[in-house]
Amino acid sequence: MSNQDADQTAENGTSEGNSVDQGNRLRQLSITVYKAALKEIGSGWFGSSKVYTYTEICVDDVPGRKTEVKESWCPDWDENFNILVEVKSTVELRVLNYSTLRSDTLLGTTMLDIASLLRTHHGKLMNVSLTGQLKNDRGGFAGDLEIKLDGLEVEASQIPGAATPSVSSSSTTGSSVPAMPPPPAGAAGAIAVAAGGAARAPMGPPPALGLPPGIGTPQGTRTAPAGAEGGEAPPPLPAKHIRLCRAAMCCRRQTCNSC
Repeated sequence: MSNQDADQTAENGTSEGNSVDQGNRLRQLSITVYKAALKEIGSGWFGSSKVYTYTEICVDDVPGRKTEVKESWCPDWDENFNILVEVKSTVELRVLNYSTLRSDTLLGTTMLDIASLLRTHHGKLMNVSLTGQLKNDRGGFAGDLEIKLDGLEVEASQIPGAATPSVSSSSTTGSSVPAMPPPPAGAAGAIAVAAGGAARAPMGPPPALGLPPGIGTPQGTRTAPAGAEGGEAPPPLPAKHIRLCRAAMCCRRQTCNSC
């Protein structure tokens, strides 16, 4: 391997490594926990039991920030947190019931796949409001959690599974003129050439069908009778006969222009 090839290989490896590092580096994400609507569980003598709820944010199974404790099945926190995530991170939002005598009880949890959200929102999580469905430890419905994500923008090339636009390598030089369609078959003046044969003479216009002879000739003249070849044309008919033919419109003799 030459020195130039070795340098090129090293550059390619460095660029690929930088891309991987950029995709795996930590980025700041702003998350706002608005409120929750929890399904009430457990009942005492005087109705629903008391609950002290809070939300815990876990990034890649690592517990992190927590909201305040609210004594409500429909807590309203409206608290904002800045967390560090990778593109491939998973954020879990856990709603728990606080207890002073025993360990806190999990009421519901919802998961956020950062890469999937980036693909859906074209690499930008800017003022994205979401409503996550909470599931209890048995997989049942436990309520809803309203949040907002903001402040994260990632290039498409650094998002796993994101489709990157491809550029076609084919190019055209100059302007191309579209091919004209061939003339219709049988058109006047067109010369049809049979495959492997000689050129045929152009076909003339088709003869008129169903028209009595004499139509189209100058008025006041008559056509030559059938079978007459050469010689002088017969004298014109009297005007009286022509008027009768025009009035009756039934004369089939080749004598006047009106038939």
